[in-house]
Amino acid sequence: MSLNKVYPCTRVNLVCGYYGRLWQWDKIRNNQKWIVQFVSTDDSYISIEEARHIHKELKTEYHEQNDQGHYGSDVSEKLEFPELVKIITKKLKHD
Repeated sequence: MSLNKVYPCTRVNLVCGYYGRLWQWDKIRNNQKWIVQFVSTDDSYISIEEARHIHKELKTEYHEQNDQGHYGSDVSEKLEFPELVKIITKKLKHD
């Protein structure tokens, strides 16, 4: 796949050396029973555009929030994440 056809954020990360190669979306998706994704519109590490692109490619269960930053590493210390616990508990009961 040409780098010009890669989502811009992913292309930037590839060029910057964050990833050594393009993500193999089908392999990632097919290696999981389910993928839950929590994102924040103000994440300082992963742009909301890139998060939405990952959601689209992986067909994740997607939860977009505001004012969460990178979930504790940059906005405020996040010691509890009840939404995540609830979803994982529910998923594990159905597996």
